[in-house]
Amino acid sequence: MRLRNFLVLCLFFAICPRLFAQSFLDDYFRRVAEQQAEQPHWVTPVATVTPRLEQEIRYDIFWQGHADGTTTENYGGSKGLELIPAKNVEVIIGIPPYLVHNEPKVKDGWGDETFLVKYRFLSRNEEKGNYILTAFLGASIPTGTYKNGALHAVITPTLAFGKGWGNFDIVTTAGIQLPTADSQKLGQPVIWNLTGQYRVLRKIWPELEMN
Repeated sequence: MRLRNFLVLCLFFAICPRLFAQSFLDDYFRRVAEQQAEQPHWVTPVATVTPRLEQEIRYDIFWQGHADGTTTENYGGSKGLELIPAKNVEVIIGIPPYLVHNEPKVKDGWGDETFLVKYRFLSRNEEKGNYILTAFLGASIPTGTYKNGALHAVITPTLAFGKGWGNFDIVTTAGIQLPTADSQKLGQPVIWNLTGQYRVLRKIWPELEMN
């Protein structure tokens, strides 16, 4: 092989992957922007999962007080990486939370790994109706350490709806946790959330959230 042909070939293999990656990312982010333009532009609630399709990384930290005076610290809040891989679809790959109990008899450790898939059935942005209807299918895997997670995997189907009126919107979600084993012992909790939000000065979103 001539030196010139060899150099051209090296240049081809050096440039083409970058061009392909750039083209793929451009197409991907364009599709994401188109998907998000079809839905309301509310802020994501603090606790519950939004019915809107989002692309972001969420990492929450919160503290829970108990009757005995101790406080459990939760680093992560079972949030994680949110991606929009296809039309009307979002995938969330959870970051396992780390739990600090501040109790000598209880060991600190990692919580369970979680996953969630959304499918958006209906959506209109603020100019065309300002509402959204989405179904979730969540799952957790018992990867927690030192009993900081569930004993078995849990499947959680959920239905979420949101409606806005000007600067005010409500978002509600309702789902049921279905353990894959020992359901008579662990139960099948029904989880319901209602959130009201009001936008102030375009960037401030006070909210009242009830679980």
